[in-house]
Amino acid sequence: MAPSEEIVTINPDIIREWVQERGGEPMKMRGTGSSGMDPTVLAVVFPGARANPSLEPLGWDEWLAELDDQQLAVVMRGGEGAESTLKVIRKDKVIMTGLRD
Repeated sequence: MAPSEEIVTINPDIIREWVQERGGEPMKMRGTGSSGMDPTVLAVVFPGARANPSLEPLGWDEWLAELDDQQLAVVMRGGEGAESTLKVIRKDKVIMTGLRD
């Protein structure tokens, strides 16, 4: 994928493969998701990115389940390591026409 190319998807296989190819790790914001009223705040950290002490590791199964439970999608932008970005957005903010899922 070219550095300027974007993929918007809800497909867990595409998300996991894309992140793992770039050495990323699924994370969550510390202290979130402890109750049904407090959703888990999801993130991905790529190699070379600045450390964020407010993030903690989260297993892939849990991360992807939260993505689905919260009706979220991701926007992935190419690059290597810290040049890669993944943004978590609400699914209802995505116009699905012409996009891969």
